[in-house]
Amino acid sequence: MTTFPPNYAPPPEPGSDQSPYGYAAPPVGVPPGYAPTGHIPGYAPVGVAPVQADSALATAAFVLGILGLCTGFAGIPAVICGHLALNRINRAGGTLRGKGLATAGLVIGYIGIGLLIVAALSELGR
Repeated sequence: MTTFPPNYAPPPEPGSDQSPYGYAAPPVGVPPGYAPTGHIPGYAPVGVAPVQADSALATAAFVLGILGLCTGFAGIPAVICGHLALNRINRAGGTLRGKGLATAGLVIGYIGIGLLIVAALSELGR
C-alpha cells in the first residue's frame, strides 16, 4: 500500500472531473455572462476575409510577355497564359489575385506577336 505524506490526497480516479488540486476542472463552453462568438466549427470566423493567393499563371504571362518583346517567340505562350489566368481569376470568386498582371501579360504578348509579324514581313520584302 502506498502511503501519502500528511496533507496530500491520493490522485483522482482516471476519467473523473476532479483535479488533483482539490477543485473541479473548468467547464467547457461559453462562460456565464459572455455572449457566444458566432463561430461555427468548419467555417471562417465572422469578419475574417478569405485569403487571396497570387495567380502563378498571371505572373508567368507577364514574364513571358516581357520575354516576348525581347525574343518575339515568347509572346504566344504569354497570350495563352494570360487568357487562362484571367479565366481562372474570374471563376475563383475573389480568392485569386493577379488580374492586372494577366492583362499586362496579354497586352505585351500581343505587342510581341505583332512585332514578330512585322519583322517577318520586313524580311520577306527584301
